[in-house]
Amino acid sequence: MSILQTKTCSKCCALLKLENFYVRKDGRYRTECKHCIKKRNSEYHQANKEKIRQATKKWAKNNKDRIRDSKLKSKFGITLEQKEILFKRQGDCCAICKSTQNTKNRDWDVDHCHDTNAIRGILCSNCNRALGLFKDSPENLLSAYEYLKKWK
Repeated sequence: MSILQTKTCSKCCALLKLENFYVRKDGRYRTECKHCIKKRNSEYHQANKEKIRQATKKWAKNNKDRIRDSKLKSKFGITLEQKEILFKRQGDCCAICKSTQNTKNRDWDVDHCHDTNAIRGILCSNCNRALGLFKDSPENLLSAYEYLKKWK
């Protein structure tokens, strides 16, 4: 081990390879090794579980749009703004039942093809669940339509 490729941890005093240290934004290495930092963080977390839980809960309450945007990007590859544009294009209502009111305390659902992941539209919770229960099958929906029509 070359002395140029090593560093001494300020916490455990071990002489370690540089890969055992996190790199700061300015390009320098941290003074504590990764193991010591992880250990310190774990101890802090164990000692402050309730404090961390409350802080996380408060942050989530104050950042609902950021959370929604992040989930949309992760799951569908679109932003919250793009979802709202799509919703406006379909008349600010469910693409199926045309309802302007969604289930209480629920966000409008992004309907997508499970095979291609292509976004089809924005639906109310009831219509989105109904499509799922019919297994996204046009045949099943048509059969249900014929059944209801027969008994009307």
